[in-house]
Amino acid sequence: MIYVYWRGKFDKEPLTLLARSFFLGVLSAGIAIVLQYAIDFVFPFEASGYFTATAIKTYAKIGLSEEWAKFVLLIFFIFPHKNFDEPYDGITYAVMISMGFASFENVLYMVRYGNDVIYWRAFTAVPAHATFAIGMGYYVGLAKFSKYRNAYLALGLLIATLMHGTYDFFLSLDRIPYLAFGAFISLVLGIIWSLKAIKKHANRTNQIDGFDEVVY
Repeated sequence: MIYVYWRGKFDKEPLTLLARSFFLGVLSAGIAIVLQYAIDFVFPFEASGYFTATAIKTYAKIGLSEEWAKFVLLIFFIFPHKNFDEPYDGITYAVMISMGFASFENVLYMVRYGNDVIYWRAFTAVPAHATFAIGMGYYVGLAKFSKYRNAYLALGLLIATLMHGTYDFFLSLDRIPYLAFGAFISLVLGIIWSLKAIKKHANRTNQIDGFDEVVY
């Protein structure tokens, strides 16, 4: 959070709004839990093959539900705010929400599995959530100042979901030797992409209209 905040060159965001975003992230974790219980009730994953069930679980149940919960709160409560006035703000506020989510999730993991799991997650799940947020926030930032607003918003949710689902998909294949290593690879690629996205948005201001550039 400190790094993302520091990279915002042109207009530092108010700490009160950043704090609000963080606690919206905590709320989004609760929303995601409800959604996941609902998905479990409607779709019996066990009826599918191993790879199919794992893909549905990681992309739909986990990836989509968690990123959608963050996305909705970002769009409804932060996106229209007057302080969201430059493309980089999409990354800033998305990361704040995502870190609120990750913090609450860490508490749940600590309660369930003990303190040791937190040290492992500090170098895996937490930075992974940050990369998902940067993927979302990059396109939400574009959407704010583009005539293609809805397309960019949809792309932001899609990118975050795919990044999240891919990371969890490989992580869930722990019964197959070496395939779980794909989660580490996806995390490294996500970090590289995120640093590139941060650099691009950090050099933009809200004086430019119609962002049609995409990071590949």
